[in-house]
Amino acid sequence: MDLTLGMTLATATAGTILLCRILVVKQAVRFAALTVYLAQHVFWGWTLTLLPRTTRSYVLLYEASNPVEWIAATWCVAHLLGKAFAGYPGIKSISRWATWGASVVAISLALALANYFWQGAVQGRNSLLYFEAADRSVLLGLALVVILTMFFLSRYPLRLQANTWTSLIAFSALILSLAAARLVDSVAPVMAVLPVDIAQLVFEFACCLAWAWAFRREEEQPPARVIFGHSGGHMGEAELLRQLEAMNGILRRVGRG
Repeated sequence: MDLTLGMTLATATAGTILLCRILVVKQAVRFAALTVYLAQHVFWGWTLTLLPRTTRSYVLLYEASNPVEWIAATWCVAHLLGKAFAGYPGIKSISRWATWGASVVAISLALALANYFWQGAVQGRNSLLYFEAADRSVLLGLALVVILTMFFLSRYPLRLQANTWTSLIAFSALILSLAAARLVDSVAPVMAVLPVDIAQLVFEFACCLAWAWAFRREEEQPPARVIFGHSGGHMGEAELLRQLEAMNGILRRVGRG
């Protein structure tokens, strides 16, 4: 067994452990989008690993898996941001629209550029290049949303439950690692850099296991607390929260208008 295949199987196993942990602690309904994302991610991981990469079946299954992964990942990011901004419906709404908008724009732009540069040169199995381009763009789009959100959260003292902030940080780290690996792969002559891909799989494996360990039952979670240290300078927590509430009010009125 080669190293890439071994790490892919290990990562699928770690994802399965995380999914089972969420089910065991009865958090699947509360984190529905995360549960769906993990279920389909694990399913594709196991299924694609069992098929030889040179077969037509593998190519068809891989092409089918991509749109499902994009939708599930986008929904998961939007869902977790919704959890983080649960007390601020205006901000929650704009974060949801920004997440879905980033994915739609990323896919559209990637396919348009791919069609322009590869027109007449992409046929048959080379259609995989379109999926690779779109996949990379979706991940980079979601990574941008994640980075901006983390910057926003670092400025305001939001109180989040342990499972929420753990999932937000872990899934953000996972998306950023995937986006970084795809970006490096995209500039390689064969669209793959083996050490980078293996490093990403190792990181995903460790991330899933640590995430599974950190997940708790509802009654076992410690009280909600500020997890991101805010950078408000001399402004106190009360003033920052007033600013956040004012921003939320403006966005709610804009949404209704």
